[in-house]
Amino acid sequence: MVPKWSSYHDVDSGVIAELPRNIFAIEAGSPSIGKGRQYATADGRALVVLFSLPNAGAEKTGSYLSRMGVPKNAKLSYSRVTHRFFAISGRFADRIFYNRCNFSALS
Repeated sequence: MVPKWSSYHDVDSGVIAELPRNIFAIEAGSPSIGKGRQYATADGRALVVLFSLPNAGAEKTGSYLSRMGVPKNAKLSYSRVTHRFFAISGRFADRIFYNRCNFSALS
């Protein structure tokens, strides 16, 4: 299947993301935190959650990641933390996860 890319854009926060909408074709409502959208695959095996949160306290990437934590019993296979973003991935139960958090220039 050739991906057909489309843009998600939240005008208020400035969040822009490209995603393959023919793969993540199901609109799955709002995320449990922040403002954004969720998209799922037709078979329900994969989920993309796009959201934004204010950073009024000017929290840094590393402290935010430490506070939010990694799921208990998760096995990390990748972790990168910079002053502008963090990305982690690994296995949790029978799932593979990838979490990336970008901090705006205003953070």
